[in-house]
Amino acid sequence: MKEKQIHSEQILSEIKTNIDFNTQRITIDRSELLKQMQDELNQKQMVLVCGIGGVGKTAVIKKLYEEKYNQIPMYIFKSNEFSINNINDLFKDYTLQDFVEVHSKEKNKIIVIDSAEKLLDLQNTDPFKEFISVLLKNGWKIIFTARSSYLLDLDIQFIDNYQITPSKFNIENLNHEELENLSQSYNFTIPKDQKLMDLIRNPFYLNEYLKFFKKGEDIDYSKFKEKLWNKIIKKKIGRASCRE
Repeated sequence: MKEKQIHSEQILSEIKTNIDFNTQRITIDRSELLKQMQDELNQKQMVLVCGIGGVGKTAVIKKLYEEKYNQIPMYIFKSNEFSINNINDLFKDYTLQDFVEVHSKEKNKIIVIDSAEKLLDLQNTDPFKEFISVLLKNGWKIIFTARSSYLLDLDIQFIDNYQITPSKFNIENLNHEELENLSQSYNFTIPKDQKLMDLIRNPFYLNEYLKFFKKGEDIDYSKFKEKLWNKIIKKKIGRASCRE
């Protein structure tokens, strides 16, 4: 099962759990969230971790993986990997049954299905149905991550196609007090523009804001979006040049 462990680590290697700012590494404390999520997992077999884009859903999963590494089996799959005709196509030199039997004596074991909203795009849902059914029968805990805007559609999909109802665990943006504490601890200024301040409560946008941050400069929402847009365009142009 080493191949699936390596695969999980590759997925998580792209996920940042810190924000680099000057020579500092800003860490958003998710310890309480992790504790709550693990308490939820102790009571439920399936948990749906939801939140808006950029809030850090998969970052929390990465933290959980780092805590559980070498303690219990934990594997990560992207939802689009289930666009297959047979569930055994998910594995290379063995089958789903082999995978289950190898871990049959493990009391605690976790599977994560990342970006569950992409399950809505599956043309053939039978392989995923089989996967979930076999895992549940064999005592696996299952964590889904998904954007909040897809919750209604996912609820319908889970009930109609998979006959399951995961417990929901919501991750929120930073509140104003948390943002203020970070600004004081790491010596950056919160923008005066209320709209921009609300935007950077999201960790993804806070990360982008700090890339542009210059001491003494107070940018507003429009200026920030312009800087961000220019960065995206330059990145696309750079990629296009590399392909030529």
